[in-house]
Amino acid sequence: REEYQAVVSTQSTGDLIKKFMTVNPKNRFTCADGLKHPWIAGTDQNETNIHESVSGMMRKTLLKAKWKNAMNATMAVNRIKMMGMGAKAPEGEASGAAAAPAEES
Repeated sequence: REEYQAVVSTQSTGDLIKKFMTVNPKNRFTCADGLKHPWIAGTDQNETNIHESVSGMMRKTLLKAKWKNAMNATMAVNRIKMMGMGAKAPEGEASGAAAAPAEES
């Protein structure tokens, strides 16, 4: 994704992955080799400030989650209305109680 390119150095990351995925076991990176790789060891850090981009992505994700929750709540209220569960009891009836039958004389 484009938004993560500022956070991850694609060239260095790709190099590490290629070395771990080498078919020939003799040429493949070991765990010890991987730990020494500049991307893991931290010697290949670029000068960009990732705090701003990471906090921006987190803020964007939080807003998406809030929007999704609001939409889910709205859909639930609309479903309840459509099912008639939100309807009031007809006038003249006690709330939920059935009318007593009239006595015959």
